[in-house]
Amino acid sequence: MTYQHYSGVHETVDERGEVAMLTRNIVVQGDVGSNATRFGGHIMVLKDGHAVLQGVEVQRCGQFGVIGRYPIHFHCVGDAQGSAVLDCSIHHNFQRALTVHCILCSSFCSPVSRLHSNESTHN
Repeated sequence: MTYQHYSGVHETVDERGEVAMLTRNIVVQGDVGSNATRFGGHIMVLKDGHAVLQGVEVQRCGQFGVIGRYPIHFHCVGDAQGSAVLDCSIHHNFQRALTVHCILCSSFCSPVSRLHSNESTHN
């Protein structure tokens, strides 16, 4: 490196940066025009549905200002046993990254290692 970079805890201030890889081999994304309109695609799992998303990158998804159109949305699935969102990168979207509601939560595999950043949200 050309310049020295400090990383550590100085007195009571933690100056270490967080680094994560956003790219994945499987990509779900809105088209290039989505940035201008803030209207992208979305993955929705509905009643009696089942989904395992692992190692997926989701970007330019969700629909700004439209309730229920989130990048990843588990909606009133019921028994979601075996469903999971694992090791996913959810970034640069137009709504909340991941929404899970009206399911039997005891059977849903929690999103342990997902990363999301730069999300917009509705009012």
